Amino acid sequence: MTTQKIGIHVEIVCEVWNRGNNAWGHRAVCMYNGYQVAENKVRYYNRTWEAYQFDTVKGGLLTKLDKEKVVPLVDRILIAKALQ
Repeated sequence: MTTQKIGIHVEIVCEVWNRGNNAWGHRAVCMYNGYQVAENKVRYYNRTWEAYQFDTVKGGLLTKLDKEKVVPLVDRILIAKALQ
């Protein structure tokens, strides 16, 4: 499990989950002021390579945050800059 602190209010917690032979993936949770506001899961069916670990799941999480608008725009911009 990794935690990335972004700004004062936002944390992104990422973890790897595994449930058997072909069921594994990444999960990212956005914490805003200590409360979970969004979650994204990506399931992989084979060995997948990413330039940086959790890159795909964090990008999907940012997309969800932009759609739901539960985090203010200023903090979403900070998240986007941190993911670059």
